[in-house]
Amino acid sequence: MKKNITLLFISMCLSFCLLAQETTNSVSGGLVGAANYSRFKITDRGSLPLESKWKWGYAAGVFLNFPLGNVVSIEPQALYSVVGSKAELSGIESLDQQLGYLSVPLFVKFHLGEYVALALGPQFDFKLSAKDKLTDVSNKDDFKSTSIAGTGGIEFFPRGRVTIYGRYIHGLTKIEEPSTTAPYLYNQAFQAGLKFKLFGGKKKVTPPPP
Repeated sequence: MKKNITLLFISMCLSFCLLAQETTNSVSGGLVGAANYSRFKITDRGSLPLESKWKWGYAAGVFLNFPLGNVVSIEPQALYSVVGSKAELSGIESLDQQLGYLSVPLFVKFHLGEYVALALGPQFDFKLSAKDKLTDVSNKDDFKSTSIAGTGGIEFFPRGRVTIYGRYIHGLTKIEEPSTTAPYLYNQAFQAGLKFKLFGGKKKVTPPPP
């Protein structure tokens, strides 16, 4: 049994090494700019007539892409992201909240040829600011300093100098301080934007000798 496990481990290592050697892509990186369309997902509201409404925001930052072959790559990003939500209580606007995060998504990307890629992974959000836009007052202490989300989406021209992408972000942890009573709030957002590659990409292939 141990021998079989050892052989399997060696085989996997050799496969990974061959995959890494065969890739025609190099480490790349660049800038990201995007629009956010977000709201708070509200749970445990009971009979409270509270409805969240979508709100526009934006995101900007950087990315690095590490190819593990010609199909799979790992891509961390660091973004300043502005999200939030509006809400109505019995049809009357009762909330216009803005949150600023340092968002760090970590994607596993699957390249479906040259023109399309799928990206999936976790996102870690670190609160930088919070403001009640109805009163124009900071309410940073009302929200947790960190939150976690799952995110996934699609990219077009993922190996080009300019990439178009869209993704969905689904909050997995509550964003209010633990002392807050129900209803509970979770981040929820759609993000669409452009990535501008500044370096890396295709490796230079040395032609075989004549």
